[in-house]
Order: sequence, then C-alpha cells, then structure tokens
Amino acid sequence: AGCAVLRVAPDGSSVRTPSSTVTAGDRFLENEHLRVEFNDSGDIVSIWDKEHRRQVLAPGKAGNVLALYEDKPVSFIDSWDIDAFYREKAPLHPHLISMEVIARGPIKAAVLQRRSVSGSTIEQEIALHAGSRRIEFDARVDWHEHQKMLRVSFPVAVFCDEARCEIQFGHVRRPTIRNTSWDQAKFEVAVHRWVDLSEPDYGVALLNDCKYGCHVLGNVLDLNLLRSAHTQDPEADIGTHRFRYALLPHAGDLPHSPVIREAHVFNAPPRVHRVASQPSDGGDGAVIAPLFSVDRPNIIVETVKRAEDSEDIVVRMYEAHGSRTEAVFVWRDRLSRAAIVDLMENDIERLDIEEGRRIALLFRPFEIKTVKLAPA
Repeated sequence: AGCAVLRVAPDGSSVRTPSSTVTAGDRFLENEHLRVEFNDSGDIVSIWDKEHRRQVLAPGKAGNVLALYEDKPVSFIDSWDIDAFYREKAPLHPHLISMEVIARGPIKAAVLQRRSVSGSTIEQEIALHAGSRRIEFDARVDWHEHQKMLRVSFPVAVFCDEARCEIQFGHVRRPTIRNTSWDQAKFEVAVHRWVDLSEPDYGVALLNDCKYGCHVLGNVLDLNLLRSAHTQDPEADIGTHRFRYALLPHAGDLPHSPVIREAHVFNAPPRVHRVASQPSDGGDGAVIAPLFSVDRPNIIVETVKRAEDSEDIVVRMYEAHGSRTEAVFVWRDRLSRAAIVDLMENDIERLDIEEGRRIALLFRPFEIKTVKLAPA
C-alpha cells in the first residue's frame, strides 16, 4: 500500500519515453517475457515463455477459445443450477469480424477483436504490458441470449491432478480428474480471483475480476463468463456487460509464485488522483511511504478500516499459502496500543509494539487475524 508522485506536462515537453521491448503486429503481441500469437480466427495458438523457454499452451491446442453453450438444466430454478450435460451438445464459437492493432508500445501492446455469435456481439481487447507476465482480456459483450452460457477455455501445458482455487481468506484444492462420483459432481466449482494449475517448477493461473464459476478438467482452465437463465426474470441479463480476466504463466508452484499478489493487483489497479503540486512532494516519481507493510509475501492485508466505536484503526490479514508463518507488521506512524480483536472488535490479546510501530505476529496455516491499532 503506497503511492508515488508523477508530474504531468500539459505541453508534453518533459515527457520521457521509456525504453521497452513491447511490440505488436497483425498476429502477435510481445514483451520481454512472453510472445503471444493468433491464428486467422483470432484464437491464441502460441504463448511462448521467453524467460523459461517453454510453450504455455498444450500442443496443438488454442487458447482464449470462446464458446456459447445451450444452458437448459432440468431444475426449474435454472438461475442457480448448471447441469453437467450441457457439454454433450457442441457449442457455437463466436465468429471473428475484425482484429486490429490498437497499441504498439512502449507501455502496452494490444489488439482489439470484434466477434458475433447468435444474437450477441463481443468486443475484446487483448493486451500485454511492459514488464508484466499477465495476458489481459478486457471484454464488452452486447448480450441477447436466452438459456445460453458463454465460456472461455485455455488448455495449458501443465500436468497436475489438483487445481488450487481461491476462496475468501485462502484457497482449496479441487481434483482435475473424474474418477469418483464426488469428483464428477465438481464439474463446476467456485473460484474468487484466481484458479491455478502448477507443476513443482512451473504453472499457469487464470485470474478474473468478477466471474466466479470455473470448470477444470485435466489441463483445461475454463471460465464461466455469462448466462441467461429464465427463472425470476428472463430479461435480467440482457444488455451490455463488461468484465476482465487474465492468463498468468509463472515459475514455481503456487507458494513460490506471484499469483496471489498479481490477482490482487489485477482486481485493485492503481488509482490516479489529480492534485495541486506541493514543494514538499519529493519530485517526479518520488514514492510516498506506505501506510503499512508486512515482511512475508504470504501474509495478505485484506482490510483497513476505522473501528466501529473509536478512532482506532482495524487491520484484517490472513495467511494465504497454508504455511505456519512468523511475520512483522509495520504501521507508518507511531502507535500507543495494539491488540488482537474478534469480529466484534473486542480485545482478545494485547500485542507488544517494538520501536513504536512494529508488531510481531505468528500465523497458523490460513489463519485470519484482526488487529486494532491506537495511534500515539
């Protein structure tokens, strides 16, 4: 948590163009980490990881394949149900109308695709940013379907019998095979901001900013994008939708990867605020001290809020990898008191404060801690 000062020159006289390897062509995007190639249908046919010298997609398969399925579950309450047999009928694939390059660097390379399927149209920006390993997809859909479901799939070159799916304050493991009736019942599972398939030394994660239904079978990551059920209101989902998702190839398994951090950044990008220039702001690019910091990457600060019945600050954090962890939490300003509290913000345990602002904490796997801080 922090911010930086940037000065904007209205006439552009002081603009510095950064050096970058971000480029785009009619059928490719490329930065220093990845090269993404498209076929004539607009599907991704290659994602070459330049840093680790390996292909991200499964051999002979395409990624970012959009598919429109018939969605007519047996249950009368179709707004809440999906039946596994929807995959028994071949889907429709949106037809590519056009694809054009809209950014060629130095910060971003991007193409804009326009597609149509049935009675709906899809406009999607696919982008690579300088220094980033995320391939980002920003979709705007004019949706006019009834009892249909739009999905996107990525067959990846990763062998793994379990997927890790984010839940609130942690993650769970889901089978990628269908050996038992219990496994078969998990044909559609919940994910929050990410789902990850990883080998011990390499993996691929699918991030999203608002789509929480996922199908993982074998090496295929498949995200549920839109539905149009009839129960309650047949017209409820008709209209314009906008959503984003991203594919993140990474080194290492989940605990040794940036997946969780990247998912947070993807869902909470930096905000730009225009303010009057101050003599003490430190100059162009100066970084202002963050409000807080934690010295362990698997300890995630989820909430910072004012206490309900005082001027104290409440900070909620959790351990994200499933590992017992000792961490040091540092608040920017001096503190007079700190305590572990319950969800009603009643004190449970008084905490020692070192150097006026440092607090040592011990987390059990996936443990949630709520700390109340009293400024000095």
